[in-house]
Amino acid sequence: MPSLENDVKVTVTSDRSPEMQVFAASNNDIENLLPTGLVLRYGLNSIPAATLDLSPQDLDIVCDMSRWRRTPIKIRLESIHGCLTFRGLIDGVSMSQSIGDMRMQMVVKHPFQLLSEINPKLLGYHSAGVDFTRRVEALQMEMGNSEATVLRYAIGSAVSANLGKPLFEGIIELLKAIVQSQLQWERTQARVGRSAEAAVSAAKAIGEKHLLVAETLLKQIDTQFVPTKLSLADFYVQDYVLETICETRSNLFDILLTLLETVGCGLVIGNNKAYIVPNSGFLEQTHRSTINFREVSKTPNIIFPAQYNNISFNDNGYRDISGVYVMSDDKNINGIDGFFKDDKYGGSGGIIGEVMPYVISFNNAALRAAGIPEVTKSAGDPARSNSQASEGSGASEEAQHEAVKKSAEEEKKASDEAQKQENEIEQKKIDALYKFADQWAELRYYQLKYTDRMGGIGLLFNPNCAPGAIGTTYLRAPGVFIDFFVTEVTHEIRLNAPDHGSAITSIGFNCGRMGSYTTPGALAPGLKQLDLFDGFDAARSAKVAAAFVKDIQ
Repeated sequence: MPSLENDVKVTVTSDRSPEMQVFAASNNDIENLLPTGLVLRYGLNSIPAATLDLSPQDLDIVCDMSRWRRTPIKIRLESIHGCLTFRGLIDGVSMSQSIGDMRMQMVVKHPFQLLSEINPKLLGYHSAGVDFTRRVEALQMEMGNSEATVLRYAIGSAVSANLGKPLFEGIIELLKAIVQSQLQWERTQARVGRSAEAAVSAAKAIGEKHLLVAETLLKQIDTQFVPTKLSLADFYVQDYVLETICETRSNLFDILLTLLETVGCGLVIGNNKAYIVPNSGFLEQTHRSTINFREVSKTPNIIFPAQYNNISFNDNGYRDISGVYVMSDDKNINGIDGFFKDDKYGGSGGIIGEVMPYVISFNNAALRAAGIPEVTKSAGDPARSNSQASEGSGASEEAQHEAVKKSAEEEKKASDEAQKQENEIEQKKIDALYKFADQWAELRYYQLKYTDRMGGIGLLFNPNCAPGAIGTTYLRAPGVFIDFFVTEVTHEIRLNAPDHGSAITSIGFNCGRMGSYTTPGALAPGLKQLDLFDGFDAARSAKVAAAFVKDIQ
């Protein structure tokens, strides 16, 4: 079997699995491929990619790339420290040559790359196209009356979404519905003419392929690690997405990332799944007090002194802030603001002002989180009052007067009690809104303060590293550690003649905070949990890392 073998073993084979054939544009099989090097890259909000160094015997691949482009292949890396599997599509080649040296490399990208080539405004056309899409009324809007303005959007056929679904599941379903609508649309709005008709026919012919690719990839997105009481109804997501498609030419992948970043989350793409994760590099972690000599950690993103070659960290962030003030814009509830000041780890800087993202209609979410019911106004029961009055029609005029007076007093008492209850509920609503806004301010404080405190770690090959999750490196200085949030992971394997090579892993991180468990009070600052995401904490972040590592094994 063709392979690269030294301390690690790398094999490259064609991937004929049904799930990968959905993305295939070539049915050719890779045979006798002998790579001399391999680089695998994973990251937060980025497409995983692999670069294979080819030997001279593979010159035929470089010279006939059109034959091999988008051939599904599987790269398997095995070592005593663990295994990695990368499944992707051949994307292209690169070549460089100098005196005494020639290098050829094949680039392989994860199928999620195809989402960045899907134009949700006009399925079948590349998102970079301009002229033709401007002549197609792919987005329709209907304005309601002036008293209650309502915008109705349709891309192709009407787009509808289940507003009661949890937020992130709802976003995925909405994007699928937008793409699905294209195939049900008779493209009659195109310009008249044989060329225009031919273009429409061609787009329709490949539209089904795009739909299958988009639906397959969107189904691979895992939302289990961001449980939340938020629903699609709490956001202006549907209008926001459709406006984005109408006014810009963003591709499906960029639209998804924009939506996630708006609510403080990102996307980590593994082998068979992609995971939505909060940008939570500032969460508090537990730490080991003793580490044995030459001990190796088996826990993802936990690194002991014996495992790293070098480490660098720059804590020179300019945002040394003390707190964040959040205000709502005109599209949200006026007058509701949020505030968080860090009294425990606050800096010497001032307060940064933030505006609540306009896609958030946070009142419903806040009320549901607080367990507050909907307000139901009591308008009385006129029918019942009339009935009581008619019953006394045969009595004396004085008795009737007393009955009416008593009924009026009872109604006033009931009305006063109902108003009191309504006022109490309204006050609870206001308190809940402020609490929600304060939580958002706290989230933004930690994101703003620590994101630019970055560094990197060079390791011996370590497959137990996951982007989009927190981690800890224990330094060789006794008792000192650095907590961080992994933003990128690179595995690099090189085979050098005659019998030398290297196998290393590099980690890029932000939100770095140094601490010491030997000095009381010298612990890295952080937040215990994210209330916006149902108490997301360090334990849940560790589950994200474990799921990612298992997925790429």
